[in-house]
Amino acid sequence: MKEYTISQFRQDIQNRYRLGYEHFFITSDGGVLCFPCAKEERRNILDSINRQCDDGWRVVACDCEANWDGVVLCDHCGKEVVS
Repeated sequence: MKEYTISQFRQDIQNRYRLGYEHFFITSDGGVLCFPCAKEERRNILDSINRQCDDGWRVVACDCEANWDGVVLCDHCGKEVVS
């Protein structure tokens, strides 16, 4: 699997909705971040991607609600990302 990069994060953070679906971020520890939290914490995320550290902020993927069943909550704010 190709490593998620800083440039991918910067591109993904500009596209919350694509093809009619809301997207969200997945961290290296399996956590989920909604777009507002990812934007708010982008400095921590960019630093973690750059240093490849597993501190809970390193984003490894961007996914959309269409690929998930059930409720998915943001691990930072608790907001429902997928219903």
